[in-house]
Amino acid sequence: MSPRDAYGFAEGTALSHAIEVERELLGAMFLDPARVFPLLTGRLRGRDFYSQAHGLIFEHSLGLWQESGALDPPLLLQRLKERGAWERCGGGSGVREALAHEGLVVNVAHYRDLILDKARRRRMAEAAVEIGRAAHDEGRAVDDIAASARELIDDAQREGGHSSRIFAPPVTADGASWLTSVPPKRASILSQRDEEDPQRGRSFLPAGVVGVFSAPGGTGKSMALLQLAFSVATGSDWFGLVVEEPGDVAIVMAEEGRDELWRRFHRIARAIHGDDHEALRSAAERLGERVTVAALKGRPCTIQNADDPERMTAFGHQLVSELASDPSRSWKLIIIDPLSRFAGPMAEVDNHAATRFVEHLETLTELPGGPAVLLAHHEAKGGKSTNQHSGRGATGLSDGARWAARLEAVEGPDGVLPLLVRLRQTKNSYGPLGPALRLKRIAGGALVVASTSDFWEAGATGEAKPVKPRAARNSVSARAAKIAGLAP
Repeated sequence: MSPRDAYGFAEGTALSHAIEVERELLGAMFLDPARVFPLLTGRLRGRDFYSQAHGLIFEHSLGLWQESGALDPPLLLQRLKERGAWERCGGGSGVREALAHEGLVVNVAHYRDLILDKARRRRMAEAAVEIGRAAHDEGRAVDDIAASARELIDDAQREGGHSSRIFAPPVTADGASWLTSVPPKRASILSQRDEEDPQRGRSFLPAGVVGVFSAPGGTGKSMALLQLAFSVATGSDWFGLVVEEPGDVAIVMAEEGRDELWRRFHRIARAIHGDDHEALRSAAERLGERVTVAALKGRPCTIQNADDPERMTAFGHQLVSELASDPSRSWKLIIIDPLSRFAGPMAEVDNHAATRFVEHLETLTELPGGPAVLLAHHEAKGGKSTNQHSGRGATGLSDGARWAARLEAVEGPDGVLPLLVRLRQTKNSYGPLGPALRLKRIAGGALVVASTSDFWEAGATGEAKPVKPRAARNSVSARAAKIAGLAP
């Protein structure tokens, strides 16, 4: 009796699969790739499909989208022919049959999870067969068999069939070399306009990173971050910086209640739109659709386990689970304010705990949409205006974060100028640091862009006197008047 028979896998018995669901997912991919692929990238692989043809179609569709931002059946067919996958997909008729369904985009996460579940069941069945074969090998030690069994089961349980191997060759998902394929463009949340070419911009805040936003108490960092949330949700500029693509925002705040957040959003909207009722109504609709708020004042909300920094708390798992549970969301920004309430005490004094805390937050950057995760962090007392991150606590926080910025108090002749601040980028692992932004606080606490004159007239240190533009002169007329003796 074969190991397959001995363990209940009789010849001719099909392993667990969901062929129809695979077709529904492929159809949904072509209906709205911009919404679907963020839900699948990094989670689903070609090997997770029961049908080899479906797996190849998925991998090549994903590669096509990542390289060109375009996806339609003729482009896919051409790619399959060029990459030698045409026959393995069953030719034109096989591809057409696979794409004949029009799955619901809103169900893509459900399709994905069902396909992954079936794939894990198949891998568990295959692992059981391998373990059975090993158990019948009298030449192998029992401890060696047990170790191999644990490895096989662990690998089978991994979502998406992630290999237990650490290294992989520099090739794309469909086997093409990195050097002969166009890499995907790095996504950006905010960009700084190019003054010479308004159509171009330099990334200010990249997507998919954990960042630290620090400032001394009372400088306005929480208000600035709420204004950023407002801008990302509505598509409005943030202190002159351009929101590349509006999207969903999660605000997780431990020091304020919902009513205070309501008041602040109300003041932000008035600061940006004034009494423009149409603009306010449009902003309200977008906020309702795209923003979700966790106001946790008075509630325990530590993400990192105090006794074992390697582990997340039940709250941390709930936070990730709730944000990942809505398949319609494409997250662009997650704000966590303040860091100390969520990290616990060890992250501010122990580099190991700080690094693990950043790693926990990096799981949030893998959510659909690839959001940036920004931590509001109280700045160390006496922090000076430098290009170094000066948030208090262990250096593991600033070393682990890929981006950092700070709000600086502005000094004047008689001390700090209470209404003026500078916003300075202090770390960007993916590009040059941008120039500092001058801001001023207006009635209600919102921040707006300030001019060089605002700073100079207030006596801000380090500010040169603004140069007034010369009055336009008609040089030809002036010369003519001088020649005619009408001008000195």
